[in-house]
Amino acid sequence: MIALTVLLLSAAGLSSLMVLPRMEDPLLTQRACSITTLFPGADAERVEALVTEKIEEKLLDIPEVKRMRSQSRANSSFISIELRDDVYNTDPVWSAVRGKLEDSISMLPPGASRPEFNELDIAAYAWIGALVW
Repeated sequence: MIALTVLLLSAAGLSSLMVLPRMEDPLLTQRACSITTLFPGADAERVEALVTEKIEEKLLDIPEVKRMRSQSRANSSFISIELRDDVYNTDPVWSAVRGKLEDSISMLPPGASRPEFNELDIAAYAWIGALVW
């Protein structure tokens, strides 16, 4: 009886394995980006007030943003953006972010660089491992 149950479960598992869709390289949605702006010669407080806050003000208008974190250091500003989980088509959102960054350039002080937009790359890799006795 147990052998028959194991045989039936094995057959059901193998048949479902054959019909399940699989992708060698699954498509992953890029939901994060970083923005870097340089302001040489400025201390962290000046960078926060004159660069980071100005850029954040513009980016707050984008409703698809789930979380925005920033870090201001001497000479540089770093902002990371994470999109909501229900956003699948990220291209229009990243385009809107780039547009808001272009709009914020006029608000930045002289000597500050253009904000640099970087999508954070994510990838899936297959790993095959073996244990040898």
